[in-house]
Amino acid sequence: MKFEDLEAFYEVAKHQSFSKAAASLRTAQSALSRRVARLEHQFGLKLFNRHGRGVRMTAEGQALLDKSDGLMHELESIESFGRGLSVEPAGKIVVAFTPTSGQILGPLVLQAIQKYPKLTLELKEGFTGAIHDWLSRGLIDVAVLYDPERAAGLDILPLLREPLLLAGAPHMIAALRHKSYPVKELDRLPLVLPSRSHSLRRLLDRLADQKKLKLQLRNQVDGMRTIKGIVEAGLGYTIFCYAGLYEEIRAGTLKTIPFSPALAWTFCLVSLKESRNSAAVRAVRETIISQVHQLVDGGLWQGTLLVKQR
Repeated sequence: MKFEDLEAFYEVAKHQSFSKAAASLRTAQSALSRRVARLEHQFGLKLFNRHGRGVRMTAEGQALLDKSDGLMHELESIESFGRGLSVEPAGKIVVAFTPTSGQILGPLVLQAIQKYPKLTLELKEGFTGAIHDWLSRGLIDVAVLYDPERAAGLDILPLLREPLLLAGAPHMIAALRHKSYPVKELDRLPLVLPSRSHSLRRLLDRLADQKKLKLQLRNQVDGMRTIKGIVEAGLGYTIFCYAGLYEEIRAGTLKTIPFSPALAWTFCLVSLKESRNSAAVRAVRETIISQVHQLVDGGLWQGTLLVKQR
């Protein structure tokens, strides 16, 4: 019996799907099917029944899963331990950023990571919902995102408590006649916001429920550049952090005011618990922490740092 065949069976059984298992193993679905078929042929057993939404294990498949479960967990433990023995960070690490953090933080991390010649970074960009999906499927190693959802397999490290600001065209902000905008009056404003796949929208929806507010959603747009363009044209207000608006603030095309009481979200560093002993992952995490500290010290990112520089 080949280990790769047992591994293929185990992943399909865990995900109840050949396509999800193929994504988890980062291999072609056809290759995965061949491995499972080879195992079924070797044992003379049918391990799965296929159906429209995925697969269902046979009784024989369940018995094999029960027998192999302890072995697979032990192998994962050995793999994690082995990666931790490496003194020099090496290999490829896939890092996911939200659009704003990727624009600002991505180039700095790539530049700083060059001190590790054997370490390669692959960067991905997506909204919070997509990044959570990539984490659950094992497609990325490290992510930086706002207010991530808790999950058993994730290490979540809060980096920065960042204030949220009300943003609008200068004449729109001036018309409010407020130095800080009352949260209780947020339902009076025409808002341009992202969809619920974005953590900001979910935060604001929860706030509206708590405060019994009915937000006026003028436009729903999944794209921060487009949102800013709409707001610059005076077609509504948006809510975001300084780091995502600083270019327009400096250019004078957008103006911001804080909220009363203050609104904030938490910028976090997330990685898979199974990779906590990896020297490469540790190096990437420490590099991100260091760059966030430098951005805050330089005034580009505003907020309260929640983690010490290592």
